[in-house]
Amino acid sequence: MAKQIKGKLERMGVDMVYPVPFCSVAEKDSQNQHIREFAKHFGRPELEIAFELENIKQVKVLRDAPCGSTRYVAEGLVGVWERDAVEKSGLLHHQYPCLATMVKDQEFDDTLMHRGGLMTKLAVEKGIKEAKGIKSD
Repeated sequence: MAKQIKGKLERMGVDMVYPVPFCSVAEKDSQNQHIREFAKHFGRPELEIAFELENIKQVKVLRDAPCGSTRYVAEGLVGVWERDAVEKSGLLHHQYPCLATMVKDQEFDDTLMHRGGLMTKLAVEKGIKEAKGIKSD
């Protein structure tokens, strides 16, 4: 159905992206300036993490999920031991009222909520590595 809608919109001169789940949208998904501007602030989670000894001191949200779950996770990670942070972020994501379905998606062989949670966990993992000066992809 997304392909049909996209085709109709393209014929009308309207740009569209169809990220699945919606929190996976990224600037690279479109050349449209409005979509790119939106994706700078909302979409695939991006975090900056600071530590005090081995505990998380601060989490700055560089890009929030459209539903706000990244900010919720960030607030819940303050004070968490570094080694527990990635797992804790997944739990926090599932506690947030995410609008993604828990029905298994045939295309991805997973639920959209799990895909959203994985993106959050990867953002935390990347933020930890960058805080330690470890280059990440």
